[in-house]
Amino acid sequence: MPHPCPVWIDRPDAAWPYRAVLAAVDPLSDQGLGTARLVMDLASSLAERESAHLHVVHAWRLQGESLLRSGRARVSATELDLLLERKRERHTESLDALLAPYGLNTTDARFHLVKGEPVPSIRAVSDEIRADLVVMGTLGRVGIPGLLIGNTAEEVLQTTRASVLAVKPEGFASPVSAL
Repeated sequence: MPHPCPVWIDRPDAAWPYRAVLAAVDPLSDQGLGTARLVMDLASSLAERESAHLHVVHAWRLQGESLLRSGRARVSATELDLLLERKRERHTESLDALLAPYGLNTTDARFHLVKGEPVPSIRAVSDEIRADLVVMGTLGRVGIPGLLIGNTAEEVLQTTRASVLAVKPEGFASPVSAL
């Protein structure tokens, strides 16, 4: 089985060498820990090669939070706060395990744990640190924009000034190969 190929889209006005590399990771996603490790391997290697600052971002959210806050499934504010704290702790523990081999942890100033959706969270951190490159995992699930680099990576590319290096999970089979 052929290995998936990363897609690197470098902006024409990209800084060279890169000054800030942002790794967007989610070890709890469907893609799994393997893709998050690949993202970290590539991002840390590129940051070292370029003498750039490496930052890591992870976006998390509580599925159904708005329903729990004010919908039919409403829970008390105390119970919701507890659910949110448990969810954040679960993500923090997984991320600390991912980051340890790279000499980082979730208390490091270069780590950004953002409560929210992936694209706006990645965009905000990318803008804040003035990232030159965002390295991220992708599946490319829906439509033509997601065919090559994935929907989230495409949105990040469209909404930031950073170049994007999108990596597919091990074993990814392109829908194009089935045509």
